[in-house]
Amino acid sequence: MFRLCALATTVIVLNACAGKWGALANQGVDGQPVRTILFFAGEQLDGRTLPQNLCPALPGNITAGCQTAYPLDQTYLDWTNPTNRVRAVQKIAGLGFNTISMSSWGESWLPCTTDCSYVSRECCGKGVPDATCPKPVPRCFLGDGGTRKCRIGWYGAANTQLSPAAKTELFEASAQQRVLIMPFIESRFDYDWNFRTDFPTSLDPRFQGQLAPGLISQIEDLITTYIKNPNHPEWRDKWALVYDQHGVKRYAVVIVQASSDSLGANDDQKFAAGFDQVANKIFADTQIKVGFFIDPIPRNPTTTFGCTGSLPVSTYAAGFRPDPDTTGPWLLQQDSILGIHAYSPEGWIDGRPDTGPPVNECFKIAWKEDFSRRWQATGIPFLQDVTPGYDGSKLFTSSTGLHRWGYDRGWRQALLGMTIRYGRGGLVYNSWNGYCEGLAAMETEQQGSYNVDFIRDLMAIY
Repeated sequence: MFRLCALATTVIVLNACAGKWGALANQGVDGQPVRTILFFAGEQLDGRTLPQNLCPALPGNITAGCQTAYPLDQTYLDWTNPTNRVRAVQKIAGLGFNTISMSSWGESWLPCTTDCSYVSRECCGKGVPDATCPKPVPRCFLGDGGTRKCRIGWYGAANTQLSPAAKTELFEASAQQRVLIMPFIESRFDYDWNFRTDFPTSLDPRFQGQLAPGLISQIEDLITTYIKNPNHPEWRDKWALVYDQHGVKRYAVVIVQASSDSLGANDDQKFAAGFDQVANKIFADTQIKVGFFIDPIPRNPTTTFGCTGSLPVSTYAAGFRPDPDTTGPWLLQQDSILGIHAYSPEGWIDGRPDTGPPVNECFKIAWKEDFSRRWQATGIPFLQDVTPGYDGSKLFTSSTGLHRWGYDRGWRQALLGMTIRYGRGGLVYNSWNGYCEGLAAMETEQQGSYNVDFIRDLMAIY
């Protein structure tokens, strides 16, 4: 049986098209497995105001406040110099990555601040809970006349000055490099946008019941900026194209923290169907075909895998969380699903906040192995997600849970083994510059050459 692969010019066997599912489809890298790295564009939160950012700089707080890793080469911290931006992308390409998962943090037209009158006055600006403010929202403050205002989107939520200008500067820095970009859409928490309250239908009173209005808005804004920009037609070719299961080339979008508050615990089919519905709506609006890599938020574990301690839980609150056994078969039926692109999913599994101590590293490794094996077994293209370790010990001082693990031979060997067993479809390294969580790809003062050596071992697999 024969058919035309979408956008191809010669007749080839159907199975040859399907065999590229989840692989890159851009010229020069056609058929390569995705080897991507999460990247936060923009100047560090160092107190400097950049004229292209529009919003005033936030106080410098990265190093003193939460940074548990920082590069030996300090030029990686200075985003203001175009040469430094290019050097960062060159380093990524030189390490063997062919794709950058670009953190996005909302639409380009978002204001610096928005009215948030519904946030308690007592919670505005507080960083520590007390009797009057059980859940403080530190991004909120009292403006002129006592009006409650909150910083929105990238401004005050991201861990860099991840402005619309910074994302464009990443596209420009990648122009002459053999590396592609795919947008990474993340929840912004607190009063701001969350995937789980937007998908498949919105719980926001302003958009009640509408099909994923915030997700669609963000993707269409990215399409307008980087695919349909008449002043920069070259940017279109930097957005990663990935084959779907029918051989159709789709512009890849990564959705982190994929779950849903508008669905019940067993609504697997409705959750999966939402992705094609969103992709079809975007195509109707823009005539651009998009596809999705998703980061599935895990359900509660049912075993300790023989490790000491009580049975942990998924610490991420959501009505529906996708499971490989029950959601996987429905995701397989969606044309728009390109694969699984997780972001450190083991970080969501920990001891019960009220009764249990934090889990240990034994459980983190065993759980991650099981997560990877089960999702890879669904038949959906699976990118093995890899971290060198994790250190959020400064960032999460007031919360329970295990805040540091890895950075040793045992963790490294376990992740290399998982990549060999489950990463045939590619890998995602988390991340280039997540310094507040100890995540880095370059040489750092804390880990020396550990990260670079680890990445070279990973790339040798391919």
